[in-house]
Amino acid sequence: SITVVCVATPEVFASISGGSSRLVYPGTDVILDGTSSTDPDSPDVTWDNVQWSCQDITNESPSAACFGGADLPSPSADGLKWDLTDLVFRSPPCMMLITMTVTEKPHQQHT
Repeated sequence: SITVVCVATPEVFASISGGSSRLVYPGTDVILDGTSSTDPDSPDVTWDNVQWSCQDITNESPSAACFGGADLPSPSADGLKWDLTDLVFRSPPCMMLITMTVTEKPHQQHT
């Protein structure tokens, strides 16, 4: 005999479409898209929480504000898309580290 215990997958998978690195120019549409994030246990997942963060890493400063401290736009209503086009258009050359965290109780993952 065998005992089988079925449990939920311990993780979800946060994913930002377009890869993990991008080079963009002023005038380029910059819409970060996290809609491909998944939970293997729930194919039609509705995320409890989606958070985006941005850190300016141009000069390797750990706490520099993105886009010179400009007000960041709100993500889409479901939180999975973040349009930064206007900020990139007005920004001097820079490097940003952008992170998206998705949470579905009790799972959490960031990318």
